Amino acid sequence: MERAQALARAIQAVERLSLDLPSKHSPGLASLLALAGKGDARATDVSQAQALQALALDADDASSVLGALRAARENLRHARVAAPPELWVALNNQYLLLKDASQQPASRVLDVLGSVLEAGSRIKGVVESNMARDAAHSFLNIGIELERADMLLRVLRALLPMMTANGWERTFDDVRWSGLLQALGVHSMYRQRHHHQSELSTLLDFVSVDSSSPRSVSYCMRLVEDELCQLPRSGPVSAAVTVATSSAFVLAHSAPAAVLEDIDSTLNALAAVHQALANCYFPELEAVVPPNSEQPGAVAPEPPDPFAYLEREHAELEAALRLLDELASRAGRAEPVEKADLQAIVAYLTDYGELGHHEKEEAILAPKLIEHGFDWYEGPLPAMRREHRHEHMYISELAQLARHRSAWSAEDTRRFAADASGLTHFVRAHMERERRDLFERASLSLSDQTKHLLMQAFIDFDARQQKDLAPAKSRMAALIQHYADRSVAEG
Repeated sequence: MERAQALARAIQAVERLSLDLPSKHSPGLASLLALAGKGDARATDVSQAQALQALALDADDASSVLGALRAARENLRHARVAAPPELWVALNNQYLLLKDASQQPASRVLDVLGSVLEAGSRIKGVVESNMARDAAHSFLNIGIELERADMLLRVLRALLPMMTANGWERTFDDVRWSGLLQALGVHSMYRQRHHHQSELSTLLDFVSVDSSSPRSVSYCMRLVEDELCQLPRSGPVSAAVTVATSSAFVLAHSAPAAVLEDIDSTLNALAAVHQALANCYFPELEAVVPPNSEQPGAVAPEPPDPFAYLEREHAELEAALRLLDELASRAGRAEPVEKADLQAIVAYLTDYGELGHHEKEEAILAPKLIEHGFDWYEGPLPAMRREHRHEHMYISELAQLARHRSAWSAEDTRRFAADASGLTHFVRAHMERERRDLFERASLSLSDQTKHLLMQAFIDFDARQQKDLAPAKSRMAALIQHYADRSVAEG
């Protein structure tokens, strides 16, 4: 159903663009054919009617709207014992409605595609209100979030070529930009957050890692991780989610020339999450791949990499640093800072950062690197240890301020703003040095077998620490969402 919604939304947005743009500037529905695995997005010999048929009405292709509805319907037929009956009624009615429209004019098909979006919202309400919170519910939600992130990136990849390559200021770019946001399903959210900014870098950040957007890749992966906490033996899947989130942060900072390549890398990482789920919980499916991921030239997903794993943790720590920047900025404007919020950040940096991330680097990674010729006393390893100690000093200073029982004085506020800014700048520089001087060098030095052993050691370590780290991670996620909502409310 999520796939059907994403396709319907993209079809409607591109069709509206064809009305708003002169024909030679309109991307046409052929630009979306890659979403259904049906050819190059640059195809020019396909009519609008043919493209609409392929994208919306091919019942035998699970990557078309009707085909996705049919596949969902058949899946649900076999799983009705685990799902509320209202779910079958809503899904079956929508399937029959679009099937009947397949013999009618294109205008009628487009109207029914609008009802697909409405039906998706109703179905989500049925699931949330009437379905037991068991493993079936967790797998359903994991599938929704994984498909949502996957289709968002596929739509973005299909439509980016219609945007101007050398700047975004030409005559019809504002219309194209609005159409792209509508096709991605983020138009109102993006406008609320970024108003009329139309920079590619801003969009990439919003769809990749913005914590206020429920369609961003990192937001979807965070919800997947939450559901995995309810399931047994989820370590390998969590590792794949870690890599996917790390890939999303790479995409958020992608250079214009590398955007399509980085989108493909993130799509491969999402496919690896799917494969990890199949391997862990549904081995009888024998390496199932999502239907719309089978595109010509697709690269097989690489196994999780230990250094990508560590960089994903850097990305998660960056979210806490952004929040600390926000508190420091408020203190700099003489606005009140909630000590409870600072305590939550300090607890997260201590538990997740020092006792989790630093411990993996010093107790697992460093000994393995020494075995393979790295020097304990010279080079990146001692630099890493020194910087970890320096970071600990900063965190200790903030912890003291957070524990003050009395209200902060003006000097306390000034000190907090200085220490918080100092910590965020230091940690970001440290993470960049680790990536450049340690991770990249180590990745080239270690064999695939050694990397595999490292990865498994990281997964085992996190499995042992999961219960201890859960409170700090949960509190941080809630705090990030709180400040995102607050920022939107304050305009």
